[in-house]
Amino acid sequence: MAKLSMYEAAEQYGVSRTTIFRAVKDGKLSAEKEKRRGRTVTVIDTSELRRVYGEPAVADNGASDVSRETPATELVSRLESEIEALKADKSDLRGERDRLLDIVASQQRLLTDERRPQGLLPWWRRVVLGKPADEGEQ
Repeated sequence: MAKLSMYEAAEQYGVSRTTIFRAVKDGKLSAEKEKRRGRTVTVIDTSELRRVYGEPAVADNGASDVSRETPATELVSRLESEIEALKADKSDLRGERDRLLDIVASQQRLLTDERRPQGLLPWWRRVVLGKPADEGEQ
Protein backbone atom coordinates (compact mmCIF):
# COMPACT_ATOMS: atom_id res chain seq x y z
CA MET A 1 0.00 0.00 0.00
CA ALA A 2 1.01 3.61 -0.49
CA LYS A 3 2.23 5.75 2.34
CA LEU A 4 1.38 9.38 2.93
CA SER A 5 3.06 12.01 5.02
CA MET A 6 0.98 13.38 7.88
CA TYR A 7 0.34 16.56 5.90
CA GLU A 8 -0.73 14.68 2.77
CA ALA A 9 -2.99 12.45 4.87
CA ALA A 10 -4.68 15.47 6.42
CA GLU A 11 -5.35 16.96 2.98
CA GLN A 12 -6.64 13.75 1.40
CA TYR A 13 -8.88 12.71 4.27
CA GLY A 14 -10.29 16.16 4.97
CA VAL A 15 -9.14 16.40 8.58
CA SER A 16 -6.78 18.85 10.21
CA ARG A 17 -3.11 18.08 10.67
CA THR A 18 -3.62 18.39 14.41
CA THR A 19 -6.17 15.58 14.26
CA ILE A 20 -3.68 13.34 12.44
CA PHE A 21 -0.87 14.19 14.88
CA ARG A 22 -3.16 13.51 17.86
CA ALA A 23 -4.33 10.17 16.41
CA VAL A 24 -0.71 9.05 15.97
CA LYS A 25 0.20 10.24 19.47
CA ASP A 26 -2.81 8.46 21.02
CA GLY A 27 -2.05 5.26 19.12
CA LYS A 28 -5.17 5.28 16.93
CA LEU A 29 -2.95 5.44 13.84
CA SER A 30 0.37 3.68 13.46
CA ALA A 31 3.08 5.69 11.76
CA GLU A 32 6.69 5.12 10.84
CA LYS A 33 9.66 7.26 9.90
CA GLU A 34 10.86 7.28 6.31
CA LYS A 35 13.60 9.14 4.50
CA ARG A 36 12.28 11.39 1.66
CA ARG A 37 14.43 13.84 -0.29
CA GLY A 38 17.09 13.73 2.37
CA ARG A 39 14.67 14.40 5.24
CA THR A 40 13.08 12.11 7.78
CA VAL A 41 9.31 12.21 7.42
CA THR A 42 6.60 10.52 9.48
CA VAL A 43 4.43 8.50 7.11
CA ILE A 44 1.17 6.63 7.55
CA ASP A 45 0.00 3.69 5.48
CA THR A 46 -3.20 4.43 3.53
CA SER A 47 -4.81 1.25 4.88
CA GLU A 48 -4.42 2.68 8.40
CA LEU A 49 -6.00 5.94 7.30
CA ARG A 50 -8.93 4.11 5.68
CA ARG A 51 -9.40 2.04 8.84
CA VAL A 52 -9.71 5.16 11.02
CA TYR A 53 -11.18 7.79 8.65
CA GLY A 54 -12.89 5.79 5.91
CA GLU A 55 -12.48 6.64 2.24
CA PRO A 56 -10.46 9.76 1.38
CA ALA A 57 -12.36 12.99 0.81
CA VAL A 58 -10.03 13.96 -2.07
CA ALA A 59 -9.30 11.69 -5.03
CA ASP A 60 -5.80 10.18 -5.27
CA ASN A 61 -4.85 12.44 -8.18
CA GLY A 62 -5.25 15.50 -5.96
CA ALA A 63 -8.44 16.80 -7.59
CA SER A 64 -11.23 17.83 -5.27
CA ASP A 65 -14.26 15.63 -5.06
CA VAL A 66 -17.22 17.35 -6.77
CA SER A 67 -19.65 16.21 -4.10
CA ARG A 68 -17.54 17.99 -1.50
CA GLU A 69 -17.80 21.34 -3.31
CA THR A 70 -21.51 21.10 -4.04
CA PRO A 71 -22.72 21.33 -0.43
CA ALA A 72 -20.65 24.49 0.06
CA THR A 73 -22.23 26.08 -3.01
CA GLU A 74 -25.68 24.99 -1.85
CA LEU A 75 -24.96 26.34 1.61
CA VAL A 76 -23.94 29.72 0.22
CA SER A 77 -27.07 30.02 -1.92
CA ARG A 78 -29.28 28.88 0.96
CA LEU A 79 -27.67 31.42 3.30
CA GLU A 80 -28.06 34.18 0.71
CA SER A 81 -31.77 33.43 0.35
CA GLU A 82 -32.12 33.37 4.13
CA ILE A 83 -30.42 36.77 4.32
CA GLU A 84 -32.89 38.17 1.78
CA ALA A 85 -35.83 36.75 3.75
CA LEU A 86 -34.47 38.26 6.96
CA LYS A 87 -34.07 41.64 5.26
CA ALA A 88 -37.70 41.50 4.12
CA ASP A 89 -38.81 40.56 7.64
CA LYS A 90 -36.76 43.42 9.04
CA SER A 91 -38.44 45.87 6.67
CA ASP A 92 -41.90 44.56 7.58
CA LEU A 93 -41.15 44.80 11.27
CA ARG A 94 -39.93 48.38 10.91
CA GLY A 95 -43.19 49.32 9.19
CA GLU A 96 -45.20 47.63 11.94
CA ARG A 97 -43.12 49.40 14.60
CA ASP A 98 -43.73 52.79 12.98
CA ARG A 99 -47.47 52.10 12.77
CA LEU A 100 -47.60 51.12 16.45
CA LEU A 101 -45.59 54.18 17.48
CA ASP A 102 -48.12 56.38 15.66
CA ILE A 103 -50.96 54.68 17.53
CA VAL A 104 -49.19 55.16 20.86
CA ALA A 105 -48.55 58.84 20.10
CA SER A 106 -52.20 59.45 19.19
CA GLN A 107 -53.36 57.66 22.36
CA GLN A 108 -50.98 59.80 24.41
CA ARG A 109 -52.39 62.95 22.84
CA LEU A 110 -55.89 61.83 23.77
CA LEU A 111 -54.88 61.06 27.35
CA THR A 112 -53.18 64.42 27.87
CA ASP A 113 -55.85 66.50 26.09
CA GLU A 114 -56.93 69.15 28.62
CA ARG A 115 -59.38 71.03 26.44
CA ARG A 116 -62.87 71.52 27.83
CA PRO A 117 -65.82 70.52 25.75
CA GLN A 118 -66.93 73.60 23.82
CA GLY A 119 -70.04 75.43 24.99
CA LEU A 120 -69.57 74.68 28.68
CA LEU A 121 -68.37 77.31 31.14
CA PRO A 122 -67.16 76.62 34.60
CA TRP A 123 -70.10 76.64 37.00
CA TRP A 124 -68.87 79.72 38.87
CA ARG A 125 -68.73 81.83 35.67
CA ARG A 126 -72.27 80.87 34.80
CA VAL A 127 -73.43 81.91 38.27
CA VAL A 128 -71.38 85.12 38.53
CA LEU A 129 -71.68 86.35 34.95
CA GLY A 130 -75.09 84.92 34.33
CA LYS A 131 -74.08 83.54 30.95
CA PRO A 132 -75.88 80.49 29.64
CA ALA A 133 -73.85 77.35 28.94
CA ASP A 134 -74.13 77.55 25.14
CA GLU A 135 -72.42 80.96 24.69
CA GLY A 136 -68.93 79.68 25.45
CA GLU A 137 -65.94 81.67 26.58
CA GLN A 138 -65.13 85.06 25.09
